[in-house]
Formats: sequence, structure tokens, C-alpha cells
Amino acid sequence: PTITSVPTEQPTPVPTGYCEPGTYFSGTECLLCQTGTYSEATGEQISSCTVCGEGKYQNATGQTSCILCPSGRFLEDDGLNRTKHDETSSCMACESGKYSSSDRASCSDCQGGTEPADGGCASCIAGTYSATGVSCLDCGMGDATGKASGASTCTSCSAGKHSADKRVVNCTSCEMGKFADSRAVNCTKCETGKFADAIEMSSCESCEN
Repeated sequence: PTITSVPTEQPTPVPTGYCEPGTYFSGTECLLCQTGTYSEATGEQISSCTVCGEGKYQNATGQTSCILCPSGRFLEDDGLNRTKHDETSSCMACESGKYSSSDRASCSDCQGGTEPADGGCASCIAGTYSATGVSCLDCGMGDATGKASGASTCTSCSAGKHSADKRVVNCTSCEMGKFADSRAVNCTKCETGKFADAIEMSSCESCEN
């Protein structure tokens, strides 16, 4: 006669060592990954969780990924010490005049014509400039940036032009009957007996000529 196998009353045991993501196998049981570590593996025998890499942290247990440091901060540890990745404060603030890289592993200097803003660099607004990338400064009276944004220097107004305010993009031409030396704040009216019959005059001419 044909022998038929009889099902056992006990279910087939699950192979040991296979834990859910966010956990690891201690040898006897599955435990949650500690802060500063994570595990995304599924269906594998994981004996330990992975420490977060550069620019990342994890302040909760049992996680499957790490969190990118906030803008303007960085974390340069290479992922060997979990205690350097276990809280938000593990991410250090960039120095003044610097911004964090996209992977938050380091900070870099802002370029001329920009300044640090919201974790990155922003172009200087009209009438301001930045030579070193630390902060944007107002151009003084008698000067102008010559460009609407992102200026790295201010230039003195040339003779025949003036700038009566700060934060000026372009110097203003002196009108007829007036003149100005270089870097002038205002144009000066020609004195009696002299004239300026064109705009942007650097001096007045004598009526006797």
C-alpha cells in the first residue's frame, strides 16, 4: 500500500538569525538598532547594525536609515563611532562665511559676490557687494556695484557722474550745466562765467573761450 505522510502538528520553525529591518540578531534574539546606527537589510543574517556615515545622524532606535544633518551644519566622522552620530547636536555648525556641502560632510567658503544664507550661499542684492563671501556690505556714496546682484566689488563713479545714496547699482550722469570729479556724491553747478553744454562733464568751460 502507498504510504502517505502525516502533517506534523508543529509548524516548521523559522531559520534563526533573520530579523526585521531596523534590528539585528544578537545570537539568541532580534534587538533594535541603537541610536547612531541603522539596518535596512531584509532576509539576511545581520549580526550588527551599520553606523551612520558622514553628514548623517540617527537619534532613535530601530531605524532603517539615517537623517541628513540640517543645512548649515556638517558631520565629518567616517562612520566608525556611533556615539558621534546619535543626536542632532552631533552635527556641528559651519563657521561664519561658510556653507555645508550637499552631503553635509564638510563646509566650504562662499565665493565673492555672495554670503551664507539658509545653509548655502546667496547672491548679494543690488547695491551691495562681498569681496570674500563672508557678508554683503553696502556700497558707499560715490560708488556703485555696476551689476544688479552678485557684485564682489564697488567701483568709484567716474568724473561726470555721481552717486548720492548707498546701495547704488549705476552712477547717475551729471546734467548739462553741472560737473563732477570722480567718486562724487553730487554734481556741482557751474559757477558764473562758466558752462557745461553736455552731460557727464568733469569740469566747466569758461564763457570767454
